[in-house]
Amino acid sequence: AASLTGGVPGVLHGNRTYFLQDEDGQIAKYKYRLFTQQNPDFPEIPDFISFALANPDSFRSLYAPGFASWDSVGANVNSVTYTGLVPNQLYLFAITVFDRAGHYDPVFSGSSNLLRFGVSDDIGKPTICISSPFFNYCSPFGGDIDLDYEVPTGAVIPVKWYAVPEQGVDIDGYRWVIDPRDTSDARERDHTNADPNHWSAWSLTATSATLGPYPASEAGNQHILYIQARDEVGNVRVTLTHVAPDRDILVVDDTRLTPDQRNFGALDPPRGPWPTAAELDTFLYARGGYPWQGYPAGTQSSPGILNGYDFDTLGTRGIPGGVVPLSVLSRYRHVIWVTDDVGATYTGSPADPLTPITSLRLMSLPGSYNSLGAYVAQGGSLWLSGGGAAYATLVVWNQRNTPPDEWTYGQELVPGRFMYDFSHWRSAVAVRPARQAVLNDPVGRGWSGQGINRNLTQPNYGKLVSMQVSMQVLNPRSCATDPPSPLRICNSFYLLSSYTAEYIGRLPPSSSPPNQVVEDTDPRSNHETLESTLDTLYLATGGSVPGPVPVMTYYHGFECGPVVFSGFPIWYFRRAQCATLADFVLQEIWGLSRRSGTASAAVASRRR
Repeated sequence: AASLTGGVPGVLHGNRTYFLQDEDGQIAKYKYRLFTQQNPDFPEIPDFISFALANPDSFRSLYAPGFASWDSVGANVNSVTYTGLVPNQLYLFAITVFDRAGHYDPVFSGSSNLLRFGVSDDIGKPTICISSPFFNYCSPFGGDIDLDYEVPTGAVIPVKWYAVPEQGVDIDGYRWVIDPRDTSDARERDHTNADPNHWSAWSLTATSATLGPYPASEAGNQHILYIQARDEVGNVRVTLTHVAPDRDILVVDDTRLTPDQRNFGALDPPRGPWPTAAELDTFLYARGGYPWQGYPAGTQSSPGILNGYDFDTLGTRGIPGGVVPLSVLSRYRHVIWVTDDVGATYTGSPADPLTPITSLRLMSLPGSYNSLGAYVAQGGSLWLSGGGAAYATLVVWNQRNTPPDEWTYGQELVPGRFMYDFSHWRSAVAVRPARQAVLNDPVGRGWSGQGINRNLTQPNYGKLVSMQVSMQVLNPRSCATDPPSPLRICNSFYLLSSYTAEYIGRLPPSSSPPNQVVEDTDPRSNHETLESTLDTLYLATGGSVPGPVPVMTYYHGFECGPVVFSGFPIWYFRRAQCATLADFVLQEIWGLSRRSGTASAAVASRRR
């Protein structure tokens, strides 16, 4: 094996030398090449660097086994130096190694033999990183930055920052100002906590500020926070959004299930694991009693589990920019957001036709803006579900030498992560296959007067038992309880043996820490009454979970809007149980009711 050492990943200045180490003495030669975003070998690929990093196996299919167009050096050559690189342009360095028998290392990875970097001519200037509950960003190059985010009115927005200096240089101070009348005015503010329109004093501790709350009357206005780290300025421009919600429910389909397939214009029968994208549409939204497009004549669809509620739908596959704007989410009192386990693993661009990244994962990347977090922070009600949501928000933050499907407090699960801030899963989160979910009985402690507006009362959890369908154990579908449609047969594609459970806890054999969330429910000063603000509704069991472990929770505290999180795909269980569970969330928790009428849709219709 050959290892690539030397240099600092991410930013290069001028020339840079990379060293190659022969670790076992059997190396015959090295093959390497420096790529730009435009690869003349494959001009049809608009951004070869992004394509290669998202599909590292492509190097084998495009260049193996000879790697003829790559540079070649003998085993005694262990460095290469590039000069004349273009400032502010991205490059990708790729290398493989051949042994004396002609075998080569076929595995390409960003953690071993692929290095993306950029060249900067801003030598000596630090780079700035800035974060808040709604956005985080680290500048890839030294120089001024200008960021623009959409945030809710009425929200208190803590913002933190730090600067990374060049090697051998120390940061000796920060300062900041909000909406300055004159950025060149060097006069410092009269008081540390007042007069934000003048610069703060230079200090190594001046690394945070608070924006807002701003009144709803300022909706559409902009406020600018200037941050300076000795000769380096970072501008953060926030646009205030306040939309009085006038609609009940928005269902955001953030799944990447198999879309309809057409053969000479005709719809192909559904294939692969149930459900496809169209089958999920039918399961959730169908009015029922109407001809089922693409099915045998006379086949009528069954009512979806959300039929009768006043909802709109929005699909994230192919939406511009890949992110649902806060101004759209804010029109709804409640949002149901669904991300599936397979789609959560996709890392292609939002426009990728095969593996487009989900909106939730895109918003959780470093440097991204999370409109869903902003929606919950301003008090919106959320039901986050699908068995891939926790993974989508946490996987990019995995630390080295830790399991790829476990995130613990103090490592990846920290303030600034969606699951920590809003779902209030704050001890540990893990992913494992499970088969059932059992009711956590009793649920709740008889609380009232909670929620961001102190107007929430504990739901009648007893209805989960007393409803017409037993809800004490959520079981997988069977051929008897859920007969397949005419285009499906009752086989392993239709009856899945387990579901992907995202649960509070750690992977075996590690013990799962408790996840106690308590807050002061007494609004009076100098008084404190601590109560639990997180209820566990269901526990995952079966499969390989170290169960029973919490898999569905309801946060009803004072830090944000209420959040129901279910770490499973609701469509895995028996249809009658799925409908009952949806009724419980929408009726008992959200206070809604089924009504007759047609639900509108903001996505292209699929057969249902």
